[in-house]
Amino acid sequence: MENINPKEALKRKNYSTALSDDSPRKLRWRVKVLADNYQTTKQIDQTISDVKTSRKNVEKSLEATREVLDKYEGFKKNFNKAITKLSQRIELEENNKLKPVDTEVQEEFGESTASVSDDSSNMVSFKQSCPVLC
Repeated sequence: MENINPKEALKRKNYSTALSDDSPRKLRWRVKVLADNYQTTKQIDQTISDVKTSRKNVEKSLEATREVLDKYEGFKKNFNKAITKLSQRIELEENNKLKPVDTEVQEEFGESTASVSDDSSNMVSFKQSCPVLC
């Protein structure tokens, strides 16, 4: 029986030390590593591209949100002005210091309007003081 040196047996199984640089197994291993690196690089590039696209979409969304908020603030200011005018108008009506609706509209807007009865004067005055909502 042949005497086998345990170190030699281990060397034969360990491809990284036992095989030369040009061996087929070593070449297959290198090709596999390079292919894995290529796939990883492609995935990283795709991820970077996706992140850039997502960032652009988020920036667009933020800009749209800012525009909506600006419009809301403008509406809020106009609404508050209309409410203030309406409350002043109600106070004037209660104190009977209100001008006739026809002349007031004509003075404010330069238009002539049809005469309005007492029942609908509240609606006309509301429309005048609240043009945003009507």
